Amino acid sequence: IDSLRLNIINYSTAHIPAGLSTRMLPGVQRKPVAFYCVGMSKPPLHPSAETWLHILFGDDNGGGHLAGQGVEGKTEFPDYWTLSRIESAILNIHERALTVDSLEPTILFDGYIDGILLRVVLSVDHKGQRVLKTAHPLRGNGVFKIINGVRVSKPLLRQDRTK
Repeated sequence: IDSLRLNIINYSTAHIPAGLSTRMLPGVQRKPVAFYCVGMSKPPLHPSAETWLHILFGDDNGGGHLAGQGVEGKTEFPDYWTLSRIESAILNIHERALTVDSLEPTILFDGYIDGILLRVVLSVDHKGQRVLKTAHPLRGNGVFKIINGVRVSKPLLRQDRTK
């Protein structure tokens, strides 16, 4: 596990993700992402190694969404999603997001990637830049939630399919 964590640190700091603009319309929530993502006017996201470790393995603040982590009350990415697939999905959710909620200073992106309903949370850092705070799967084929130490399947719901 420690060597895997080291590889994630090296991988995440070496990768330069696509840019993201999240120009929000005041007072408007749960609208298609096309209303919010405008060009490449903001710098690209550069998530820290600590953010990736939080999302995948967990820390004192939560996280731990990599399959097999077994963190109580948390959903896990599908077993068949590789680390690079998880990273790609998280960093590109703005291209496929169905809804965007602005809960200033936090922005929630919900969207489908390969049949998985995913939530990505951005916040504003001390410099006023949007930064990746966390991400996790909500539901979909291969998504499980740990409840009382048991992996419980979280399939898509009928209302998920109508978004």
